Formats: sequence, C-alpha cells, structure tokens
Amino acid sequence: ITHMVLASATHAVTIVQAAPLAVRSSGAVQRTISSLPALRQPAHVAVVLTMFARRVGASLGMLEDDCQVFGADLVFDIPIPRSPVFVEASEGGVPVALSDASGGPSVGWIFESLATHVLERVGVAAPKLSELRLL
Repeated sequence: ITHMVLASATHAVTIVQAAPLAVRSSGAVQRTISSLPALRQPAHVAVVLTMFARRVGASLGMLEDDCQVFGADLVFDIPIPRSPVFVEASEGGVPVALSDASGGPSVGWIFESLATHVLERVGVAAPKLSELRLL
C-alpha cells in the first residue's frame, strides 16, 4: 500500500518520532521513495520531527540523525514538541490551536508554521489570514 500511495502522490512529507527506535526506520522512507520509478517518485519536501523533548539527549540525537539521513535543508526547523496539549485536544474533540485553556500561546502555531513551510516548498502561495473570509 505504501508504494501505491507514494506512487500516486506528487509530494511527500515524512513524519519521524524523536525516539531511538525511530532512527532504524528513518531511512526507510527515503529508500521507498527511491525504489519507485523516477517518473512516479513524489518530491520529498520536508521531514518533521515529532514528540521532541529538547531536554532529552535521545531527542536531540534524532534531530542530528535526521539532518544527516535526509539533509538539514529538508528537516523542518521547528520540531513538534511532546506536549499534553495534544492529548487534551483529542479528548476535547477540538483543534490543538483552540485547546490551550491557559490563555497562553498555543502549540497550534507550530502547525501553522509547518503548513506555510510546506506550501512554500511546493511553490504555492500561503494565504494571508487577514485576507480570508472565515465566516
């Protein structure tokens, strides 16, 4: 199924968990894309590191490993942190950007930044929030 999905796609974003076990499979995505016929290979536009804990050496090691495996220019600049906000949002059935009840900045901005980054890599202009008609 993975081959069929990748062969049907025009672009690919790789999501990698910041855990030692994930290092074993990090290169598998690139190998799978490379195994497709050249005309069927999606453009690999970004690698996103998730469950990142900046104070944990293994997470930092994964960031370094991913930069080596995929190339630093492909790895998204802002990893998605390990945060209870994701569980709380899922439990509440709300988007992460709306789930932080503390009134402080939400980790939802990371996903906005990621979307903008991917759109830029694909060559699509990111919409300006001020120009969107939301209601």
